[in-house]
Amino acid sequence: MRAAIYLRVSTEIQTTRYGLDAQKADCEAYIKQQGYQLVATFSDAITGTSMQRPGLQSLLSRQDEFDLVVIPDVDRLARAVPAAYALRDQLLAAGLEVHGARDGRYDPDDESKELAFGFKAILASNERKRIVRRLISGRAAKVARGEFAKPIDAYGWSAGKINPVEAEHVRWIYSMALRMGGRQIIDRLELAGVLSPEGESRWHVSSLNRLLRNPLYRGEYHFKIPGGTQHVLPCDAIVKPEIWWAVQAAVKTRKSNGNARGNRTDRFPLTGNIKCDVCQHAMTGLEDARVRKDGTRLLYYTCGHSKHTRKRECGHSTHYPAADIHETVWTMLRALVERPEHVISTHIRIQTPEFPEPDLEAAKAELKRRWDRAYAAYEKGIISLDDLEAKKRDLDQAREALQARTTPKLTLDVVDWAARLRALLQSDTSLTNIVKEQGIFVMVNTSGKVFLEVRQLDKMPVE
Repeated sequence: MRAAIYLRVSTEIQTTRYGLDAQKADCEAYIKQQGYQLVATFSDAITGTSMQRPGLQSLLSRQDEFDLVVIPDVDRLARAVPAAYALRDQLLAAGLEVHGARDGRYDPDDESKELAFGFKAILASNERKRIVRRLISGRAAKVARGEFAKPIDAYGWSAGKINPVEAEHVRWIYSMALRMGGRQIIDRLELAGVLSPEGESRWHVSSLNRLLRNPLYRGEYHFKIPGGTQHVLPCDAIVKPEIWWAVQAAVKTRKSNGNARGNRTDRFPLTGNIKCDVCQHAMTGLEDARVRKDGTRLLYYTCGHSKHTRKRECGHSTHYPAADIHETVWTMLRALVERPEHVISTHIRIQTPEFPEPDLEAAKAELKRRWDRAYAAYEKGIISLDDLEAKKRDLDQAREALQARTTPKLTLDVVDWAARLRALLQSDTSLTNIVKEQGIFVMVNTSGKVFLEVRQLDKMPVE
């Protein structure tokens, strides 16, 4: 009978006591003893509770080449009872017998064999829980002694030490978060070619939010013992604590302003895109408490940090009728379509934000680290030569794309921008959608004069 071997090691070094070589030797000895023919060996380096098994999927894609699969033991298949049964059933459904190097065939129709498989799955699950408890207990003891549970590996650190390049990116992100939202920050990071914490060219909002909320960056290492107390240890700060707290306040303000009743876009279509020209903070929509004869109330925009609000930081406290602001903006937008050069020169500012320079050296170093890890996995027998070659092709493509990457051109194509605006106006698009799609911010100064600030650059492909 034709046999395949399936091996697994955990990604956690502490639990890898039964290595690939020892596992493979046991399986090969069983196959030789039974007189089977060994066709191929597959392996995964992944935690025993995960169902994502590239090596196992590769085995299943070649299922017609085998009659049976030999595993070293049930705990090498999985360390969670549901996962053990699910993975075994995948192999059985593919028409493959499942054998253990120590137990022989796990025949689902044999009650004793089925009981043995289930008992070993439970033992493997319990052993994993004991390992996790020991790890947590050991880490808690280190923290109690004033030591880090493990070297800090968050974005901005490498092997427990601050990474100067990534730390500079973190400082830039925090400085931008004081005056703009996450989407705008992400656009700038991606255009500048800054890799995400996951090493990808695309940034996710969730990754950015975690980075902005992490107390590590203000110099505090937090470790909470499950069911116990939370320990806080000092660590090297990447951003000043006052900046960290200011960012938390700015994020909270943007979130509350976006959810405020007075900022409904049906009544205040410029919400999120109208700002005070004095302090650069968002203007908020207000509704007059008095009811007019026609049953409506007057609507106003005012600086969100003026004396009329809880912030009380800005002296620009004038209330501007929303209807007048809306009509002024509509008039300026229509004029833009007819005479874009004239209107842009007199009423529009084109903002060209500063982008961090693309850090090609750090990106190249990251690609080299990925290759070193892949080659090390190949030498240990974790991945096959085909997998290694596929990884090399992917890294070569990424390296070529990196060489072609340039600093984005910080200009606005006025003609194209005006053409897109004309199309939106002709399609009766709402004022809210127009200002957002065209990257327009309405700026109001203390004399009530309205300017349009364009913050959207030409659309560029993201690698």
